[in-house]
Amino acid sequence: LTLSQVKDVADSIFKVSNIAEIIEMLSFFNDLGVVVFLKSLHSLSQLIVVNPQWIVDALSLVIRDFELHTVDIDMELIERSGLKEEYLRLVENGTASRDILEHFWRNEKSEAIEFLIEFLLQSALMSVWKFEGHNLYVIPSLTRTDAVDAPTLTQMHKGTCLFDFNSNLPNGLFERLICLCIDQSSKHKESPQPTVCQTWSKIWFGGDSFMLLRVYRDDDYIEMSLNHNATKNPKVASSAVSMIVSILRKTNEEIMNKHMSWNVFFCENGEKDNRILFEYAKEQRLAPWFSFETVHPSVNIYMTN
Repeated sequence: LTLSQVKDVADSIFKVSNIAEIIEMLSFFNDLGVVVFLKSLHSLSQLIVVNPQWIVDALSLVIRDFELHTVDIDMELIERSGLKEEYLRLVENGTASRDILEHFWRNEKSEAIEFLIEFLLQSALMSVWKFEGHNLYVIPSLTRTDAVDAPTLTQMHKGTCLFDFNSNLPNGLFERLICLCIDQSSKHKESPQPTVCQTWSKIWFGGDSFMLLRVYRDDDYIEMSLNHNATKNPKVASSAVSMIVSILRKTNEEIMNKHMSWNVFFCENGEKDNRILFEYAKEQRLAPWFSFETVHPSVNIYMTN
């Protein structure tokens, strides 16, 4: 249903015409799991899904363990449709074409498919992949292994930034972070194609600067490091910290319902046991993160929530 249709029903049957009350009611029903109403996601806030199980069923056709759940996959139909290569690309590295998504949702109407794609994008479960001439989507949670080796230590600056989630790293957060970083990377036309793996990702910001994001799920933290070229420009390192914190805040507010908390630390020479608090690092203008004169206000505190 559209929000306009819900307004009409509320007004004609329940004599409720105040939009604030209607939105409060929808938010309450959303919290109960009766409907899906995503008021914080602007492009989806005008739509209400009255059958939440429909979203679960539709998304599970795409986001699944393709090694375990194969009963409903008709490979003969996929091959007849000329989609075998695209299917294998989805299964092997998590990149999806519009055609393969439409194949999995072939029983849905076109407007439902548009909603599902937008839902995946706005929920940061999927990102647009427009690198090196491709016009695809990437779903990081479908990446099965670390198929290639991470950049060597000689390529990276020894200083690292840690995002510590206080023994409570939310499931799927790292993959959402990768999606949103890819969105930012794609804004730089000269950015090479990112490398997305199960426990780390290499994401470029321009032709010579990249960040390496690693997740340590057993220890509940995410580590960010930069290559040497990125640290030659102090503004890049400062902007990288600002960007990650801004993404985490946005994710916390719009997706995690403000249930997420984390601290930001810095480590010199890769010594994780010797952590430097954000405020102290900023005060001491710790290189390369705070060498730049202006620090983005979004990282003006070390404990973000």
